[in-house]
Amino acid sequence: AGQKPGELYVSPLKNFSVAVPKFAFGTRVQKSNNRDGGLVVFIGGFGDLERIDYARLAPGAFAGQDSAARLAAYGNALSGVAQANRAEVLDREPLSVAGEPALYALVRFPEASQAIKGGTGKRMDSFRGLLLLARGEFFYTLAVEVGGIFGESLTREQQVESGEQAVQRFFGEITFQGSPIPVVRDTARAALAGAGQVVFSSTRDGNYEIYVARADGSHPTRLTNHPAEDRFPAWSPDGTRIAFVSDRDGNPDIYVMNADGSSLTRLTSDSALDGLPAWLPEGRRIVFVSRRAGEAQLYLMNADGSNLVQLTHGPAVHFMPAVSPDGTKIAFTSNLDGALGIYVANADGSNPVRLTKGMDGDPVWSPEGTRIAFESGREDGTSDVYLMNADGSNRVQLTRGSTGNLLPAWSPDGAKIAFQTNRDGDWEVYVMNADGTGLVNLSVSRGPDVEPDWRPKK
Repeated sequence: AGQKPGELYVSPLKNFSVAVPKFAFGTRVQKSNNRDGGLVVFIGGFGDLERIDYARLAPGAFAGQDSAARLAAYGNALSGVAQANRAEVLDREPLSVAGEPALYALVRFPEASQAIKGGTGKRMDSFRGLLLLARGEFFYTLAVEVGGIFGESLTREQQVESGEQAVQRFFGEITFQGSPIPVVRDTARAALAGAGQVVFSSTRDGNYEIYVARADGSHPTRLTNHPAEDRFPAWSPDGTRIAFVSDRDGNPDIYVMNADGSSLTRLTSDSALDGLPAWLPEGRRIVFVSRRAGEAQLYLMNADGSNLVQLTHGPAVHFMPAVSPDGTKIAFTSNLDGALGIYVANADGSNPVRLTKGMDGDPVWSPEGTRIAFESGREDGTSDVYLMNADGSNRVQLTRGSTGNLLPAWSPDGAKIAFQTNRDGDWEVYVMNADGTGLVNLSVSRGPDVEPDWRPKK
């Protein structure tokens, strides 16, 4: 009663408590008679769970509040307490688990006097927990994850037959009280839930590796694991492979792997720098940049590294290639006329035509091929994302500010654009509508998240 359409309501297990010091998997705990909704979501203030204010879930809402976090997981894998006079809700979003709504939240304690520690003993300064507890057809699922200042991440997830068992799995004694409370939905992030995947580079584990995550930023998965730097990932047109740049063999070369990180193959092995791969729409060839002829030039090769062809020549530099959806044109950045700008040439490198004048770069075609997103410092020297027609007309500025906004990447439906920005003090991946509205931060880790590319529809 009184619940409004479109709002997420948290329904705690009212007047229910468990206290089983030693819990064995499979042991049944007395069930609560009240099952309305069967959803438990809680965040922050774990020392006083029964007094959590669910209305304070907006990012930054805990600023200036005294807060304590307590986490104790089974097997002592995660334990500790964080006392802080400031706790930040960095991110929250509605999810659907087994067809039921749940709420995800990430909290960080930047001024914690003590830090949560994982099994490795490294300091932890953030945690996602409890992530969610939702009733499925047969099981409840409870997950807890903590993140560390050194990129350490440790996750524990368990499925049990009842919500009470899941709670007891993580806590020795806990009490829930209260009635359904409305929680404001993060509608901008919720709109990205079904928008596919984004691949990107990140240093969240210490050095640049390739990661893939859902388009709403959830479920990040590391695809590469090497002491060298892995950068500039690019999806194949069918979404089954990823080309990227790595210096794991001594100098930057182009590699390709399956979308799950398997079957890693080195495609180039020249002593010069090779980088910035871009697939042709048929998925059988890759355009890339190489300095093997001196200045940076565009080259074309088969997707297995064979049949190398140089596309551009001369003293000017050519880089940041992007192939049109029909495969007939290549957009790129060059100083052919003396100053850097964006050009479009035929797929064989012939007939280059300048589209922009000024410090413009990073061109990328819209899925339908009628528009090009790019970055430019034409206004105040600070890079921003712009949009123009494929012939260079009708330029529109999409981002504004005193920080950098680089490397745009279109969503498969052309409705949104991902890009990297340092507007929050660190390089992170954001998504916006194609008109510049609806900004959403997809990054929740310390360290740069950069070079996004949206997975094409299969």
